[in-house]
Amino acid sequence: MIVEIRLFAGLAKHVKEQKNGEPFTIGLNQGVTVRELLHLLKIPEQEAFVTLVNGTAVSKTTKLSDGDRIGIFPAIGGG
Repeated sequence: MIVEIRLFAGLAKHVKEQKNGEPFTIGLNQGVTVRELLHLLKIPEQEAFVTLVNGTAVSKTTKLSDGDRIGIFPAIGGG
């Protein structure tokens, strides 16, 4: 299956040749979870604070499907 991924606010540093917010696709086996995707991308789980799949916040145990659009965000502070 193929999914589209966007990494935000510095998370792209973990994936070679990717830029923040730029979409890229990756091929995965059926049934891969968000947690497994983070591991494949070498993104430490504690750095991925919010993951959106097709615009909806999901848990790290959510199974991905072909064609999913995934956005991964770290915790962002402000004040």
